[in-house]
Amino acid sequence: MEIIDAHAHLFPAGFAGRRDGRSGTEILPGGRGRKHDGEVAAIMPARFEDTSFPAETLLGEMDAAGVSRAVLMCNSLTDLEENLRAVN
Repeated sequence: MEIIDAHAHLFPAGFAGRRDGRSGTEILPGGRGRKHDGEVAAIMPARFEDTSFPAETLLGEMDAAGVSRAVLMCNSLTDLEENLRAVN
């Protein structure tokens, strides 16, 4: 049976420190984000200390989990170009 990740995001290096204009979430190190109300929540596993998740990392995680395909989702902090480079 083929396993497909139906919702994956790429986050380039240097992602921590940015603020999402739509939600107001500030991206923090350690895979966390601070929401507009001050609450801090995990946005990715803490082992991604620099809060980046490039295509190479996604592929490694997919291989480790036996995932053969992924649907890449854009977000308001990364651009479509990042996803396009990943699939080419």
